[in-house]
Amino acid sequence: MTLARTIRAVTFDVGGTLIECWPSVGHIYAEVAAQHTGKTVSAEVLNRRFAAAWRTHKNFQYSTADWAALVDATFDGLLDTPPSKTFFPHLYERFSEPESWHVFEDVRPVLDELAARGLKLGIISNWDARLRPLLHGLELARYFQAIVISCELGASKPAVAIFEAAAQKL
Repeated sequence: MTLARTIRAVTFDVGGTLIECWPSVGHIYAEVAAQHTGKTVSAEVLNRRFAAAWRTHKNFQYSTADWAALVDATFDGLLDTPPSKTFFPHLYERFSEPESWHVFEDVRPVLDELAARGLKLGIISNWDARLRPLLHGLELARYFQAIVISCELGASKPAVAIFEAAAQKL
């Protein structure tokens, strides 16, 4: 039996695989900050600062508190008051909106082809509670027989438990 005949399911990560923030994290951060503070902060600067802050946040649990700390670190020294004390709730909400995300052009054709071949499809993602509604809003949820999200399971990749949960569901 060839490998192709033994594959019964395919799983995907979400961020950077199926979707990306649009136009970028920095653009959305800058827009929301300007709306709430009147200050203009460069999207490019915020993109760099977000990437640096992301690298330093170990054991990120995808909780609202973790996101608030990450956003505060991104804006550290750029604003008089940390976003967690001002506009963080609005910023957090923005990332739950389908308009803040772009589905890569090849995603739907690939998912359609895999489904047409009879493969079960799943998602395994380190994400928060906003993912399921976001997938519905982006019209991607319908493709997947299993959606396993770290915040719901209490285990994040690369823990074996998250992969076992997806395999069991599929």
